Amino acid sequence: KFLKGDKKVEGLVYKENGKIIDNGKGRIIEDLDELPFPAFDLLPMDRYFKISKGFISLITSRGCPYNCLFCAKEIGGYKYRIRSAKKVVEDIKKIVEDYNPHFIYFCDDIFTLDRKRTKDLCRLIIKNDISVFWGCETRVDAVDEEIIRLMKKANCRSIALGIESGSQKIIDYLNKRFSIEKVKEITKLIKKYDIDVHYFIIISSKIEDWDDIEKTKELIKEMKPDGLTVNIFTPLPGTKVYEDLKDRIIDKSIVETDYEQKISFRHNIFSEEDVLKIRDELKRLHKNNKRKNFLKNIFLHPIKTIGKGYKLLKYKKYLNNI
Repeated sequence: KFLKGDKKVEGLVYKENGKIIDNGKGRIIEDLDELPFPAFDLLPMDRYFKISKGFISLITSRGCPYNCLFCAKEIGGYKYRIRSAKKVVEDIKKIVEDYNPHFIYFCDDIFTLDRKRTKDLCRLIIKNDISVFWGCETRVDAVDEEIIRLMKKANCRSIALGIESGSQKIIDYLNKRFSIEKVKEITKLIKKYDIDVHYFIIISSKIEDWDDIEKTKELIKEMKPDGLTVNIFTPLPGTKVYEDLKDRIIDKSIVETDYEQKISFRHNIFSEEDVLKIRDELKRLHKNNKRKNFLKNIFLHPIKTIGKGYKLLKYKKYLNNI
């Protein structure tokens, strides 16, 4: 509509003659099935695939009913809305037909929150003999063995979990509403079905100390996740913690643009050098775990390990950067 001259599109912010125009919030779309297939044809997909190594991303739901301390809900909101399993499968089939990707990554906040839809989707993927590998993000309390088993049959190869910390104190502070025991239980279940498990970690939250960091290291050593993303705690505008920490913010531009490379507020215990060192140590620990695990598996299960390694090379770079 905007490209055709309609400048009153709800939810649109744009710049005109150097002035920022804000049209206000758009309406919440209740039924995501009313949305058309993504207009990938308007993008330079050859360049996209060259960078992504044959990956493509989809979002099949909007909103999240949880209230994690660090999360801003300005875009998706709290109300959880889904695209039906039937429509998602239609989207997948068209993507495979048009682009033949190596891997589809579902970027939903909690892909498996609607368990019925997750089961229906997996069964439809199996029924339609769709062979493309895929991965998703979810919570440890939004999956169980039945769903994980079905996801594996439907070619799921990676599940990312926002566990945030190995310290129960920090998990509670971030209002995640699950236990370390649950993290371990679900990690073991995912690994049982030979699906890669990816951890999202957040370091340097307001009350975190060195003991909490050590507990996170111990969890990584014990659980040996296949992938790890380490983010630096950032008080985003619109969150409760932003109001709590706004007087400590070092550089507002960092708060708005970067949550992986720089510390954004003055921490009571950690210096900026400490935070970057912690981030690098966690990443190094994870890489060492993967190296040791690979050498162990190639000795015990050489054919399976080499075969899996060959397939993983197609999407390793992408998984390591989500």
